[in-house]
Amino acid sequence: MVGEPNLTDIKINLTVKALIDSGSQVSAITEEFYDNMDHEPELNSMDDFQIDLKGANGMTVPYTGYIEASIETQLTFTPILTVLLVIPVSKYHGVAPVLLDTNLIRNIQQCRNANNLPDEWKAAMMSINPFIGRVTSTKPNNLSSNGNQNDYWICKEDEEY
Repeated sequence: MVGEPNLTDIKINLTVKALIDSGSQVSAITEEFYDNMDHEPELNSMDDFQIDLKGANGMTVPYTGYIEASIETQLTFTPILTVLLVIPVSKYHGVAPVLLDTNLIRNIQQCRNANNLPDEWKAAMMSINPFIGRVTSTKPNNLSSNGNQNDYWICKEDEEY
């Protein structure tokens, strides 16, 4: 089933539509958007990193380099400094020149100033939220994660985590 793209307005030098992609591991802007920025940030080479970036389909994703930029959203008090790859495509899924990844979503989730999340942000944050649901027990239980005895939670009756 195909749904609508998860879009939001952000500000990177100017206000623009961004695709919120909780499945992406990198944030990026299109080369076209970069070339049209009023004050182009320095385009840095990725040669030192030797990254072979792959898309979900396993194909190599070409990139021109990366920039450091401040992103402002309706959810944050202050701009968030982040790294954006510059990708030679026109728009992500044909709808937005900016792609926001999981790491940036987590960062925004931690420093957001809004209690009422817009639907597009709610969907993104729910998909990466480590708290899956409600845990209820009639007596104290120790739960371990990944078999590590040092990582545990004590669940008490009717407590939510």
